[in-house]
Amino acid sequence: MATELGVTKWIIGHDIRKMKNSRDPELKKRYLERDEFINLNKNKQAKKIQSRFLRMTGLTIEEKMFQNMAFFYRSELKKILNSKDENKTICKLSKNIRKTLQRNKIITKGWGKLVISPKARAFLTSNLIHKEGNNIE
Repeated sequence: MATELGVTKWIIGHDIRKMKNSRDPELKKRYLERDEFINLNKNKQAKKIQSRFLRMTGLTIEEKMFQNMAFFYRSELKKILNSKDENKTICKLSKNIRKTLQRNKIITKGWGKLVISPKARAFLTSNLIHKEGNNIE
């Protein structure tokens, strides 16, 4: 664009820096429009990926992550389900495991105590019983 106007790139860069320093509202508006455009394109890409994953697997990415984490931490979750005090058993887990389980909505904080979420409890009891025999133990 600068070459079409017959101006060197240095002059354009210098003028843009001056506009930034003076907090030009038009320049700020253009930057915001650019960021919105970039975010729209990123969101379109993410939706395409999610819809393709849904068509391929029949699950959303979040559901698949939930299942993977539940099966990966199966032994820890069995201990929690079989314990009398879930909060104490969860607190004995390492901080990284707790964060991962909370991020994947397997563990939630209810009334100040950490507990297994109802969705995770239903999933674990039905899948652990079917996968490993008749009992959760």
